[in-house]
Amino acid sequence: MQSIYQTIKDTGYVTRDYKVYVCPDEFLNASIRFGGIICVNKCTLELLDDQKLAAVLAHEITHGEERHNLKDTKNMGLSMAMNIYLSDASYGQ
Repeated sequence: MQSIYQTIKDTGYVTRDYKVYVCPDEFLNASIRFGGIICVNKCTLELLDDQKLAAVLAHEITHGEERHNLKDTKNMGLSMAMNIYLSDASYGQ
């Protein structure tokens, strides 16, 4: 995974640094988390060849570059705040 990541990083399109880890999970998946941490499940490594792994990794890096996880978190936080506010507003009525 590290060599695939470095190949993608060397293209010049990646502006942030990421850390790539293999998770022991036994289902096909990969994800990006806060702090630029990319987790690729062990099953994914076993099932996909290097070219397909590069596509998966590039996909997760794109999420990081576009900061999709931050946008989702902001939307989730706003939704949660509204639910709390509306719950409090109707409390005791």
